[in-house]
Amino acid sequence: MLQNVIGDYVIMSLNDGYLCLVYNLGSGIFSLKSKFRMQRNIWHTVHLNRSQKSVEMVVDSVDSTSVTSPGRFFELTLGKDHVIYVGGHPDIDSMPREVNVDEGFQGCIRNLKIGKEDINLSRSHVDGRNVAKCSDVCAGEACMRGRCLENADGWFSCLSDSTTNSND
Repeated sequence: MLQNVIGDYVIMSLNDGYLCLVYNLGSGIFSLKSKFRMQRNIWHTVHLNRSQKSVEMVVDSVDSTSVTSPGRFFELTLGKDHVIYVGGHPDIDSMPREVNVDEGFQGCIRNLKIGKEDINLSRSHVDGRNVAKCSDVCAGEACMRGRCLENADGWFSCLSDSTTNSND
């Protein structure tokens, strides 16, 4: 278990459809849980904002939950060789029991930003475990007529095909 490891952590997970955050800055564990279940098979936007000991989690611009951590510490101190795991952890059994996670995330994660830095998950990963590849946003019949172009933000636009007859 991570209880043997001294250090701070931030863990976001899905539990029974609710987005959960478990956080420890060294003064104790605190947690947040979304008010609503995450609807499956649609994109969601999650903003996690932290200022000193206060944390706010906003889901889809409507579900806002906040908490202030206990104790005197307010800095998130990560070791010099810290690793950020997105989607899963290589040793799920080592997660703190408060996290209540027994498997990696199943779904797609796009447009990850930490601070002001955009993280390109397809280029910056070192290893992958328990995380399936996202489907192509332009797969299938995303654009019935014309060409589908994936935008930088993970969404798509349909460009009309000049060779397509509008009377079809």
